[in-house]
Amino acid sequence: MTRPSHPLARPLVRPMTAADCAAAAEVRVRGWQFAYAGLMPQPYLDAMDMTQDTARRHALLGRSPEFVAERAGVVVGGATVPELRYVRVLSS
Repeated sequence: MTRPSHPLARPLVRPMTAADCAAAAEVRVRGWQFAYAGLMPQPYLDAMDMTQDTARRHALLGRSPEFVAERAGVVVGGATVPELRYVRVLSS
């Protein structure tokens, strides 16, 4: 499969693997630090740790669906699907 090379091309969304955990953690931590600067206490944002977030992602991998978005082979985003217990209740 050929991946788009244009920086604004639609990202490829795929299931997260163990190899993606560090990159997904970096996107999350840096994203929070940027997006919530001035809105949340700065010491909280400064204390966010990519190593801890990476370990958490490894520990949770496989428990619920997790995805990454990538462009040109670089992870640019991630998403976790919450537990599906509510879907089961609604569909029964």
